[in-house]
Amino acid sequence: PEGASYSQALPMGFIQTGEYAFSAPGSPVAFQGTLAVGSPIQIQTPLPPGTEISSNGPFVLNWTGGDPGDLVKVDLIAEQGPGSVFTRYAEAYTTVGAGSITFSPICMGHSVETGGNGVVCTFGIPATDDAQIVIEVSPPLANPTQIHAQGITQSVQLSWTYRYVFAGLSIQ
Repeated sequence: PEGASYSQALPMGFIQTGEYAFSAPGSPVAFQGTLAVGSPIQIQTPLPPGTEISSNGPFVLNWTGGDPGDLVKVDLIAEQGPGSVFTRYAEAYTTVGAGSITFSPICMGHSVETGGNGVVCTFGIPATDDAQIVIEVSPPLANPTQIHAQGITQSVQLSWTYRYVFAGLSIQ
């Protein structure tokens, strides 16, 4: 295998901006290092449950704050029925410094769905009342925090990601 990954979901507000020390004393693995956690973004686009997102025009998600070089990944997710294992989504990436990201629908005219005389627009996912937007912010991929660990042949990489989840949305 290429390596192993360990991650831990923490309660909201558990980690704040700043520098954290990590260590694993003992045997067979020992290491210590620090990780700087960046500033969070503040979502400016209101997304309370029940928010309707129109597929007839662009959807813009705005934020402020954060560290300009951090990576922002946004998923617009549509579940296909209660308890469904079939999920469709649209995904986009940018940097925090952009301050926004836009999902632009693809519009096609004269479709069968509209009797041949209308325009249908879609984000590539169907209309649903069970949608969510998931926003993940993480440090730049180009410069991971690496430390050397006794008992491990490769370096250990430390990283962080924080996530916002807005559920109960509607795509029409």
